[in-house]
Amino acid sequence: MAPQDLWHLKKTVKGPDGKEQRARSKRYGRGKRWRVSYVDPHTGRTRNPSFRTLAEAERFENNMKADISRGKYVDPKAGQILVEDYADQWVSRLQKRPGTNYKYKSAVENHIKPVLGRLPMAQVRSGTIQDWVTDRRTATNDRDALAASTIRTIYSGVLYPMFKRAVTDQLIAANPCVDIVLPELPEGEYDLPTADQVSLLADNIDNAYRAAIHLAAGCGTRAGELFGLELDAVDFLRRVVHIRQQLVMSPTSGRPYLAPLKTRTSKRTIELPTFAGEALASHIALHPPEPVLIWDRTNPDKPRQRKARLLFLDLNGKPMCGTRWAKFWAAGVEQAGLPVGTYTTTSLRHFFATALIYAGKNVKTVQMAMGHAKPTITLETYLGYWPDDERNGTRAVIDAAFTALSGASRTQSVPNDLGRT
Repeated sequence: MAPQDLWHLKKTVKGPDGKEQRARSKRYGRGKRWRVSYVDPHTGRTRNPSFRTLAEAERFENNMKADISRGKYVDPKAGQILVEDYADQWVSRLQKRPGTNYKYKSAVENHIKPVLGRLPMAQVRSGTIQDWVTDRRTATNDRDALAASTIRTIYSGVLYPMFKRAVTDQLIAANPCVDIVLPELPEGEYDLPTADQVSLLADNIDNAYRAAIHLAAGCGTRAGELFGLELDAVDFLRRVVHIRQQLVMSPTSGRPYLAPLKTRTSKRTIELPTFAGEALASHIALHPPEPVLIWDRTNPDKPRQRKARLLFLDLNGKPMCGTRWAKFWAAGVEQAGLPVGTYTTTSLRHFFATALIYAGKNVKTVQMAMGHAKPTITLETYLGYWPDDERNGTRAVIDAAFTALSGASRTQSVPNDLGRT
C-alpha cells in the first residue's frame, strides 16, 4: 500500500480556477503529511508512522518490507529505550559471580552512563562508540584518563556484548560496535622483583606471611588462589600444590568466601619448588592451620558453610581480606627498603612467569602454569619477555635446514638422461 497523504481527501472538488483537485482534510498544513500503514509481524498490530515528505515515507516503506521479508524487522519504537535503562537490564540478567557482576555494574555506572546513558539505543552509531573511546582516553578535571587495557576490557566485556544482545532482543537492527579503533596496548613491561628482592621481602614481612611470599613467587598464584589454599591442597610427598578454589570478597557484605576459580584452566596442579616447600613446611609447624567457619560457594548451586583449614589467615584468625593484606604487604615492602607502591602481590606472579620464560619454557607451558584461559592471553601479557637467543635464532635454524636439504640433494642419484630432450 502506497503512503497515505494526510493533508488531502480522496474526493475531488473544483478549485478557484475551475479545475478538479483533491479536497483538503482538516489536518491540512499541520503535522507530518505522509503516513505508512503496515502490520507488525511480531505483535500483529497495525503500525502507522508518519513522515514529513513522500520520499521519506517511501524509503521507510521499502526498507520495512525488505526487513520483514528477510526476517530482520525491528520495531522503530523499541530502540527508543535509553542506553542507561537497557544497560541496567543487561547487567541484571548476567549469570556471573557476585564480584564479577559488581565489576560490570561499576563499569556501566562510571564509564557507560556518563557518556552514552541518555541516548536512545537506536541512535548509537559506530561514530558514537568511537567518541566514547576518545572521551575515556582523555583526562578531565574530575577523573584521570583510562588505561588502554581498561578501555579494551570495558569495550569487549560490556559495550560489544550489550549491543549484540540488543540486536538479539530486536531493539536495534545492527551492532554499532564495528570498525572501532581501540588504543594500542603498550609492550608488556612490569616492575619485576629480582630473586634477591623476593627473599628480602619475605624476610621483612610479618613472620606469619613469609611463606606466602615464597609460595606466590614459586608457584605463580593469584592473591585469591593463595589465600584460598587449604592444608589438603599441598602434597609434600609429590611436591605439588593443587589450585582448586579462590578466596574472594563479597561486594555487598565485604566478607570473604570461597569461590570457583577465575577460569576453567585456573584449576591446575603446580610443582612446589624446594625453597617454597621448605618455607611452607616451617609455616605450618609454627602456625598450624586451625579450622575456620566460612561460606563455600565453589558450587554456586549448593552454597554451604563449612570449616576450612586455610593456610594463611589474618592475625585475628579470620580469612584474609584485601585491605588487611594490603597493610601487611605495604609494611613488608617499606621494611625491606623496596620502592613503596611499585610492587604488588601480582609482581610475584610476574616473577614466576618470567622465570619460566627465561628458562626457555614455551607459551603452552607458561599458560598452563599461570592458569590463563588462552595462550593468547599469555602472549599478550608476556610477549616482550621471551628472549631472543642470538646463538640459536632464526638464522641458525634456516641455515641448518638449508644445509640438511643441500646435503640430501647431493646424495641423490642424478638421472643419466638429465639435460636430454
